Amino acid sequence: FTFVGFLPDKPGKRRKAIEGFKDYDHTVVLYVSLWKVEKTIKDCLDILGDRGACLCRELTKIHEEFVRDKLSGLLKRVGEKRPKGEMLLILEPAPLD
Repeated sequence: FTFVGFLPDKPGKRRKAIEGFKDYDHTVVLYVSLWKVEKTIKDCLDILGDRGACLCRELTKIHEEFVRDKLSGLLKRVGEKRPKGEMLLILEPAPLD
């Protein structure tokens, strides 16, 4: 896997960073701010396609939560109710051709 950490704040730089790991044949792990989780998932969906992902919240804490879905499902879920706390977004590898 590749641990990316936080993506850049500016939309153009964030999208360029996502494009940089578009063809990775392994898992990608991102830190995600609660204020940018919806934008980050939307950018990933637009650039990477509707691949599988897991939004992890509050790891190692009492309210630990893992939501596994396609990026479109995660986007819908965070649009309805923004999650709180520290989060990771784990992305499936690029599909094999």
